[in-house]
Amino acid sequence: MFNVYHCEKKKEQFVVISNKSKSTKAEISLHRGGSLSNLMVNHKKIITDLEPLAYEKTYASSILFPFANRVNYGNYSFLGKNYQLDCNEKKNENALHGLVYDKKFKIVNEIINENYVEIKLLYEITNAHKGFPYSFKIELSYKLHESSLKINLNISNLGNEIFPFTVGWHPYFHIDDFNKSELIFDSKERLDSDKRNITTKISNFKTPKPWQLNNLNFDDAFIISNNKISLKTNYYTMNLTSSEKNNFLQIYTPKKTNAIAIEPMTGVSDSFNNEIGLKQLKPNNEYRIGWLLEVVS
Repeated sequence: MFNVYHCEKKKEQFVVISNKSKSTKAEISLHRGGSLSNLMVNHKKIITDLEPLAYEKTYASSILFPFANRVNYGNYSFLGKNYQLDCNEKKNENALHGLVYDKKFKIVNEIINENYVEIKLLYEITNAHKGFPYSFKIELSYKLHESSLKINLNISNLGNEIFPFTVGWHPYFHIDDFNKSELIFDSKERLDSDKRNITTKISNFKTPKPWQLNNLNFDDAFIISNNKISLKTNYYTMNLTSSEKNNFLQIYTPKKTNAIAIEPMTGVSDSFNNEIGLKQLKPNNEYRIGWLLEVVS
């Protein structure tokens, strides 16, 4: 039987879902946008929150909406109107990683049985942000099996106006030894960026297969040819699959950590201006996306 239990750390509420032995478990922060703080599968540490680094610096496992990555100087135009977002990336004066990463989600349902446990979360807002003055609802669920985690994200437009968006997920995968780790995905194009990490152009690029990580430093974005990414380390192998057909991938290695960010996204840096991957959601419509993480060894 799987389990759900609740706890509090540093005055923040968490929900933990696990199997009976707790050899497989996921820890979810309600105060940090429903983000996945930690994931362990069969006693193996898979996803980490990078503590003691501050969440406001890492955005560890945050859900990125209504924009993944950056908006140049926080400014964009949509349907003839100009909007100004808060620039939370102070150094480069960009809006970064959306508007829900630090919002409190609430639990609306728990499903527990012999084969899995599922927790369903909700966040809803009405015209609260001047830079994105739209009403929307986010339904977020985590479904944990013995060796896999399925994340489902449903976004609903509750207002009377169409709005632009991209969406992403920002997990950090734990790696003991980069010299014994490799990444596998298909891509023929890379997104080039300027010094402020704003997309400038698309370049031809063929990824090595496999891509030996060694001591490489990444902060790179790619247009991937399919919906599957694989990471092989010296003690686990995982596959990450998206339900979306058109996918982008951001890879980032933070300094002085044993982790790599493998971020599936539906857009790129500054999609709100360059429109690469940009989607629109009509009133009373919804958008669904799912990510399946499978630990295969």
